[in-house]
Amino acid sequence: MLVVVLGCSDGASGGPVSASGAPSNEAAAQSSAAVVVAGTSSADAVSGASTYASAPPETSSRPPGAGERTLDGAALRRRNAARLREDKSAVTVLSGDDPLELGRDLCEAVVPRRAAETPILVKPNLCGFDAVKKRGDDNGVSGRTTHPEFVRGIVRCLRARGHTKITIAEGCSVPHAQFLEVAELAGYAQMAREESVSLVALDDDGVFDVEGDRPGKPIVVSGIADTTVPTLLLPKGLADHLEGGIWISAPKIKTHRFSVTSLAIKGMQGVVMRSDGKPAHTQKWRMHKELMTYLKTKDTAEDRALFVKSLELFADRMVDVLEIAAPDVVLAEGAPAMGGDGFQTMRPMPKKVAIGGTNPIAVDKVGTEYLGLWDSARLANGLRGHRTSPLVSRAAARFGLDLNGWPITGSGAPLLSEPRPVSFVSMAPFSVP
Repeated sequence: MLVVVLGCSDGASGGPVSASGAPSNEAAAQSSAAVVVAGTSSADAVSGASTYASAPPETSSRPPGAGERTLDGAALRRRNAARLREDKSAVTVLSGDDPLELGRDLCEAVVPRRAAETPILVKPNLCGFDAVKKRGDDNGVSGRTTHPEFVRGIVRCLRARGHTKITIAEGCSVPHAQFLEVAELAGYAQMAREESVSLVALDDDGVFDVEGDRPGKPIVVSGIADTTVPTLLLPKGLADHLEGGIWISAPKIKTHRFSVTSLAIKGMQGVVMRSDGKPAHTQKWRMHKELMTYLKTKDTAEDRALFVKSLELFADRMVDVLEIAAPDVVLAEGAPAMGGDGFQTMRPMPKKVAIGGTNPIAVDKVGTEYLGLWDSARLANGLRGHRTSPLVSRAAARFGLDLNGWPITGSGAPLLSEPRPVSFVSMAPFSVP
């Protein structure tokens, strides 16, 4: 049986949202009643910042109960750090017009062959939407999330190899009913019906953490007290594959008004749970909690240094999550890739691509370069010297990778040498170009 696991949230943090599009409280996030986000989410709603006036100090992930399963985070860190340092394999860039064909062909070119019984998890981006809109031509979801036909192509590629234990997984910060609504609106529910697969979520929402294989059950991670994410938990659906399978990140290639670009490293936010509060899947906002202070003063006394510092801290936390739970493969969808701010300003790139590889940092670099935001002097003017997304540069520095001149192969490789429009709209008051 194939199982498709999806979850969703609204915007940058994956924070809980209310019917008005503003952040909700944690109790509301636990409710399984329908929550429809109306209108357009603001920067504040996307960050989930204003709900939390002060955050409790981080200590460490809660101790496991007697007989409770744990993940050996220290062992995962050693294994992933060694792999990320040593993997210098080429990044594959494909061009084409059909998202399904791009997903299938990139999977065939990049995903390592394993025994047919090996369980495989595929994680698209279904969280980065700009509210569920009931009126107008823009539903708030399309163009912001990984194209379902691209994921269909991945599923068919894996099926053709004989794989049957396939899970498509995403985790967000919204209640169960809203997950179902967004999955339908984004086209994943229809794709799942047509491919005869199931839809569940990597969320401890009172449904997916207690039913079936319980993919949303939070698992304690040991050996991470010295990281920037000592309270990190990971969903059981991911833990199962970290310990005995393959997991594939399938992000949308797009800009992001806080993190600059959103690919594999930013997509790790979808697997984050925190033991700081309940439900654990609604605690993703803590990954950039310093952004709260910036947003409170942005309109009256914009503090660019504070904005940049919050982005640097977010990047360091996301790199720690990457080190603990790095995907084995990244298959990124750009059919089309999106410039703008990732939510309300959507500017599609003129040619459709798919970018993949086994080193997520290298794939993110090539995707960022395709978006025109690698080694950008204009970006550095807005981000106090950062010439690309700090998520990419700080990940490269962590593992000693020189990303300049990284080998690139595939039919779309020449596109990186062609002139392309560049469009990035930041949460801070600047844009590129």
